[in-house]
Amino acid sequence: MANELIVNIDKIHTTIMGIDRILDMTRTAVNITGDAVCTTIVAYQNNDFNTDVFNDKECKDELFA
Repeated sequence: MANELIVNIDKIHTTIMGIDRILDMTRTAVNITGDAVCTTIVAYQNNDFNTDVFNDKECKDELFA
């Protein structure tokens, strides 16, 4: 009886940890995106946002090459 309970707890723990890893990656992606958007908005409001650099195709090509 005790062995069956331990096996069931291990299965539940493994399932929860597998799902939580995916959820954690999603939370991290949302957090990073939100931080980037907020930083862009604040820079734009303070007139520190350079649209020429932001829209520069050559810069983007270098970054994503």
